[in-house]
Amino acid sequence: MDPIDRPDFNRSRYREPNPELMAQARGQAALFRSAQKAANDEKARLNGLIIELYEAGHSYRQIREATGMSIQYIQLLVAKAGI
Repeated sequence: MDPIDRPDFNRSRYREPNPELMAQARGQAALFRSAQKAANDEKARLNGLIIELYEAGHSYRQIREATGMSIQYIQLLVAKAGI
């Protein structure tokens, strides 16, 4: 279905796309996706380190002090890891 044929399309507000603005939006979205992927990668690395710390015998309090993560979050990771 053509978007212009939709019943909720307001023809009086339609404007041709602004190529410069569209390029900015695409670039910003790509930057956001890249940053999000990098943050997810770092979170996975931190989660792995938390599990290693726990397996090495560190307490929840020690892990919290080292990482700044809450004890509840650490307990959740440990439970998910099945330790």
